[in-house]
Amino acid sequence: MKIISVILLITILSSCWPKSVSFVDGSMPDEWETFYVETVTSLSPNAPISYPASLSESIKDGIQNKTRLLLNTSSENSKRPLSKS
Repeated sequence: MKIISVILLITILSSCWPKSVSFVDGSMPDEWETFYVETVTSLSPNAPISYPASLSESIKDGIQNKTRLLLNTSSENSKRPLSKS
């Protein structure tokens, strides 16, 4: 009975796990040229202090490496600001 439970649990968990997450360059309008990412803020008391900065940098690197968009240093000049609304 335990073996069946374990197999069922593994099947359920593996079916919900994301296979891949990616940015698709072809789905963006041509007028988008730049983007801006606000620094992430962490409200978790258990997260490492460097986590928000590391996550923000990872998001920027992912967008720059997978799309044609260029990083802009200010949100005012950016065509696509990525921030909490």
